[in-house]
Amino acid sequence: MLAFTCPRADAVQVFLDTEFTNLETPSLLSLALVADDGREHYVELDMNERAIAGQAMEQVSDFVRSTVLPMWSRVPCAAATYAQMVRRTSAWLAALGPVEVLYDYSVDFELLERLLSVEEPGARPRLEPVHVGYLLDDADGKLAAARSLGLSTSQGLGEHHALADARALRARFHAVHGAY
Repeated sequence: MLAFTCPRADAVQVFLDTEFTNLETPSLLSLALVADDGREHYVELDMNERAIAGQAMEQVSDFVRSTVLPMWSRVPCAAATYAQMVRRTSAWLAALGPVEVLYDYSVDFELLERLLSVEEPGARPRLEPVHVGYLLDDADGKLAAARSLGLSTSQGLGEHHALADARALRARFHAVHGAY
């Protein structure tokens, strides 16, 4: 059976995806969190910023330039400076209480931790990481993710947009584990 334990009764499950500059030295470009109950949080770095979380635009990979950035500015009110991304994300998570963050790629959670590390220790939301990368190989999960990505296309969002991918991860999870 799959290596997953039931969620904590006092925790809200949120599904995480990010987009970032490159694989060698990843810096956060966008972040999406989708709660199990459907609430969503999405922020993307304002491309008018001269630097991306400490990296120059020149460090953005060709893949990100050709696939990720063309989907920018399709979610209303998502553009933010890095400092605004910190505040918005921290406030959204803090409002949920204890949170289990489900992610399929370790860099996603590392970038979330890095983003929140700017906050004062007492102001940081309590997060419990839950790696669910095994979902990527599940046939039912793949079908559910494809259906979810199809629904996101009506918003102009596709695969490799953090919000579309976080929604797809939630769909994968429910296809494999059912609703709790």
